[in-house]
Amino acid sequence: MKQILKRVDLMTIIGLTLGTVGLLVEVYSKIGKESVSIGAISHFINLPAFLLIALSSLGATLIGHSWEEVKHIPKLTLDIFKAEDLDPEKTIDLLAVLSEKARREGLLKLEDELKGIHDVFLRTALQLVIDGTDMELLQQMMMTRIESMKERHKKTEAFYADWGGFAPTIGIIGTVMGLVHVLGNLGGDMNALGEGIARAFLATLYGIMSANIIFLPFAGKLKLRTQEEVSLREMMIEGILSIQSGDNPRLLREKLLTYLPPKQEPKAKVKGAAKGSKSKKKAAEPQVPEMSEVGSPK
Repeated sequence: MKQILKRVDLMTIIGLTLGTVGLLVEVYSKIGKESVSIGAISHFINLPAFLLIALSSLGATLIGHSWEEVKHIPKLTLDIFKAEDLDPEKTIDLLAVLSEKARREGLLKLEDELKGIHDVFLRTALQLVIDGTDMELLQQMMMTRIESMKERHKKTEAFYADWGGFAPTIGIIGTVMGLVHVLGNLGGDMNALGEGIARAFLATLYGIMSANIIFLPFAGKLKLRTQEEVSLREMMIEGILSIQSGDNPRLLREKLLTYLPPKQEPKAKVKGAAKGSKSKKKAAEPQVPEMSEVGSPK
């Protein structure tokens, strides 16, 4: 069970669950005076209206996007439900270790550690350092990669944001169509009139509901993921440039800690302080942190 929880994004699951429960509570409150039956629940079910929202709003969204963008949507949608595997603290530890080795053995020795780095962005930046790329050019190249990533992610965010914008409007169209049909066949049966109007408004309900519980929250989640990844990539660039400049590993760690949220900083500093306290116990000679091997991420 714990392994499953580690693999899913709990906030997405909790959010969708609370949204669904809230709707069910509202539905129950409306039919609570009646016996809970298929007939009572059917007042909130309108298959044509559902198909109208699902197909027409999707169709309107697809018009504004290319196939290259759309073909990645299913995978990115699944990623919304997966736990984020970014770990800034481990990245800081890794960069500090690389900095120690670079100061001890030289930048060329970092090539031995490339196989143990699975992050493509970090491995590419480190390879550029090993190859002797100019610092300014390296920073420019890696920032360009970040900008390209942001643009790709923005297109996916825009897809869900557009879908969330079209769904309520299509719902209103469906409601108007329903009312036109009901009023066009107006007869003496007031019960039938009331039921027809109620069913017509279900299209608006479905449109607003899907936009505010699914599409717009998904766009928000993707935007948050992009911000977190951009922050991590920028932190990696800062660390790589510090390694190239030959900065002290302790200085590197302090600079990178500024990228962490305030609640995470103390933890990382405690780790660094623990290592520093061990070194103080040694004889009064130039103290250099012990070198540790860079392992592959679990």
